[in-house]
Amino acid sequence: MLKASIALKKANKLREKSDELIKSISKALSDILEDDSAHVTFQPGDGWCICYTNDEFTHNALISSSFIDQLLVMNRNELLIALEKLGI
Repeated sequence: MLKASIALKKANKLREKSDELIKSISKALSDILEDDSAHVTFQPGDGWCICYTNDEFTHNALISSSFIDQLLVMNRNELLIALEKLGI
């Protein structure tokens, strides 16, 4: 059994790698939405989530990893409509 401190250090390193891998996806979403704060994150218990601002309000939309490719080819209006349907 791993000591808790070692397990947390390993988990943190994996989280950092995950963050680095999704940077390009967050950048693409940010470009489409014209929102510098838009990003993808993983929420424990919920899964993948897109966080973005629209009409000066912050929104969150749960997404399936298999759906992200479809979202990234949409224009801004299509993406906002899709994210609103997926919103939490």
